[in-house]
Amino acid sequence: MRLLALHAIAATANAHSWAARVDAKDAPAIRAALDGGQPFVAANALDGNACDAWTDELMRTLGDVPCTQQIAGEPFEAPLESFFYDALASSHEEPHFLFDEALLDGNLRDAAIAPQRAIFEGEESWLDAFPAARRPADACVVCAGAGARSPLHRDPYDWTGTSLCLEGSKVWRFLLDVDDADLEAYKLPSEAFGDDSAGTQSDIDLYCVLEGDWPHAAEFENRDLVKAKAGPENFTPSADVPGRFCTALQFAGDVVIVPPKAWHQTYALEPSCAVASQFCGRRDAPTVFEHMLRHQSRDDDGVLDLARTAPPRDAVRALFARLDDLDS
Repeated sequence: MRLLALHAIAATANAHSWAARVDAKDAPAIRAALDGGQPFVAANALDGNACDAWTDELMRTLGDVPCTQQIAGEPFEAPLESFFYDALASSHEEPHFLFDEALLDGNLRDAAIAPQRAIFEGEESWLDAFPAARRPADACVVCAGAGARSPLHRDPYDWTGTSLCLEGSKVWRFLLDVDDADLEAYKLPSEAFGDDSAGTQSDIDLYCVLEGDWPHAAEFENRDLVKAKAGPENFTPSADVPGRFCTALQFAGDVVIVPPKAWHQTYALEPSCAVASQFCGRRDAPTVFEHMLRHQSRDDDGVLDLARTAPPRDAVRALFARLDDLDS
């Protein structure tokens, strides 16, 4: 009993709020939410029929394509379609997870990216102006069985992250007002980012222990049940953490907006499929540029001013000239 009581105390120690749900078609409200700099959900960016059509086309055209999948963190290669059968056996203790940055192209990619870009009212993503060999992949398929969670992390490049859920639901726990050192964070280099950036990750699991009775994954079709079980009081982290929690509930058709530098970890209450992307516009270009200069230990030399004032492609050219200047 004492151990359970300690779990309950730990699970409720941090202040908590729910991320705003903003109608994806309400441009002024979306603009205000972006300016506010907090995590939020752009709700109903894609309707249910379009989500179903997309997942059907994914299976029809790419179901037999081999992908790297994981069970309890152990990677293996298997066809994409097998994930959705195997994931029925996924659990908190033995979760099934898939993360693939190279799977999508053509119409499938475009259909998943368009609702995410629409959040930014047609503004060009400056990442599209990066040299092709150094341009981050912008359509990552993320599939999760019940109980699967991402690592606790901050995104590379300090960009604005976006993620469109196309099937199922997902819990996003943001940990705000916290320093990297408090989480024993470490850099996670990747060939995908070369020398331009790296992810930042922590080994702390915000969902380590489930508290109380836990429904079967199929019961989470009930949205009221999703909210009832998504809060931090239902989980005990693997270590005490400072800061405050903000939780976003994501359902099929919703886009979650991840502010620059925001620590976050997702949890799948039921099987889900999403496509993650990212954006850099005038609003966050100074943050992205500063991150990349710092990552390569380059001085500013006026580049950050260009991020605030110059045409996007001119500013990007100046950034990469500075990054590639061997004498700086």
